[in-house]
This record gives sequence, C-alpha cells and structure tokens, in this order.
Amino acid sequence: MISTQAAGYGAFLRAARWDVVFKCRGVVGAAVLIGAIKIGIKTGAFPALFPNEDVDVDGEMAMIGAANVAASLLGAQGTAYSFSALKLAQHLGASKRGVGSLLPACCLAAWLLGFGVLKYVPRFVYGALLLDLGWDYVETYLLAPLRRRDLVGGEDLCTVLAVVVTAAATSLLEAVAVGVVLCLAGTALRLSQTSVVAAAASGADVRSTIERQPREAACLDARGNEIFLLTLRGYLFFGSAAELLAVVHERLRGGDRVGHLVLDLRQCYGSLDFTAVSAFQQLEALGDARGFRVAV
Repeated sequence: MISTQAAGYGAFLRAARWDVVFKCRGVVGAAVLIGAIKIGIKTGAFPALFPNEDVDVDGEMAMIGAANVAASLLGAQGTAYSFSALKLAQHLGASKRGVGSLLPACCLAAWLLGFGVLKYVPRFVYGALLLDLGWDYVETYLLAPLRRRDLVGGEDLCTVLAVVVTAAATSLLEAVAVGVVLCLAGTALRLSQTSVVAAAASGADVRSTIERQPREAACLDARGNEIFLLTLRGYLFFGSAAELLAVVHERLRGGDRVGHLVLDLRQCYGSLDFTAVSAFQQLEALGDARGFRVAV
C-alpha cells in the first residue's frame, strides 16, 4: 500500500506544471505568508472571542499545525480556524463542539453521497446566512466603533476604513497588506507618544536597601548627585531610544557632573530592537568621553 501511495505522489509531481508554479511564485509566497499570519492571529484571538473559557493557545497552534501537515501529506488543502463559523455558532447559541463535529461530518457526507443533495436546500437559506453573518461583522467591527469613539482611537478607525475600502476596490490580499502596514505604523505611533522615562532621580534621593557604614553613607550624601538614575518603562525601540539619549544629553548640558548613569529596566519589556541596542552603545561611548560609567 505504501508503494502504491508513493507511486501516486510521483505521478502527481510529474504531471504538475512547474513552469506555471514558478510564474506564480509571488502569489504562492504571499498566500503562504498570509496563511501563517492568519493562523497565528486567529489562534491568539481566541481568548478575546471566548473570554469565559480557558483556551490553550499553544495547544491550539500545535493541533492546527499537525492537521495541516497531515492534510499536505494526503494531498488536501491546508486549513485554519473559521471565525465566520465560530461567530455564527456563537450568534445562534449553538454548541461550539457540535459545530466542530458537524462540519467534517457534512463534508464527509458530501464526499460519499455527492453534492447533488445541496440543490434541495433553498437558495435563500444560504443568502440569509451570509447576510446575517456579514452584517454582524459590519456592525461589530465597523459601525459599533464609529458610534463609540471612546473605545477606539482615530488611528484604528482609519485603519478599519482603509482596509474596507481597499478590499472593496482591489482584493483581500491587498487589504490584508494595507491593514498590517497601518497597524504596525499605529502601534509605533502610540508607543512613541508614551514617554519611555518613567522617573529620573539622583543617588541623593534614592538609596538601596543595603546597610552601609557611616563613612560610606556620608560619601553618598556628599556625592549622591553625581549618580543619575533613570527608570525606564515599556518598549525600547527606534521611537523611544531617541528620547533616552535626549534626557541624558539634557542632564549633561545642565552643568551637573555625572559620575554614574544607572538604567533601571525592570519595567521594560524583554525584547530590544537594533536601535535600542545602538542607543546603549552611544551612551557607553558618551560615558567614555564625558567620564561617567553606565550601569544597567
């Protein structure tokens, strides 16, 4: 049986028009990329879609990945979670497990009995379901945010409108690309509008919990102002790294001597981009030139 399946795969590969596949490499690559992004976004959105249930996002990702690998080995099309089916089940009050079991059962029945049975279902049933589901999406994600401007910012509304207009004017592929670019730009804008410096203090104002000798405490009292302590927060990226450098330069232009620059990153997120690392390197070079040490 294994040899028969291998022969079938070999015949399929020999019959494929690989020159046509190569000409469509851009569309194929975009479809693969969007499919991977779609699976991650949909799986990550499960906790928001079903807030009252304990959803194992990692387990769901592993399961859909294994299902796609198995489908590819069988020569079938890859799949992802259908928000439309889940949304329709939630809207109708149906069981989510029932929908998940009924859908493959219907596909299996259509495969065994043929698709001729679908002609007995009135067309207005399909139309009514599509209209109801489509209007629910328009109401939930477009009209409701427009009516409640306190929940969604102007940038988000512009992104939604741009995606809708692009999808109507061109295709879904271009709309997804526009949405990704605008979402990244909006996120960078919001992060840059929030100050990365949560607090600035000196060694005379902030002390550690270490018990020190009177001589050491007197030295800190006398030279504590030379210690410049910056408490940072949020993301350190190209939009906020410039602010960090500006704060340090402003302190140096003030005339106060800086012997030690202490950066407290406990309120920052773990990931740093290249610009943030470059900002730390610039601070280190500035410290070598101006005679102070940088401690993180």
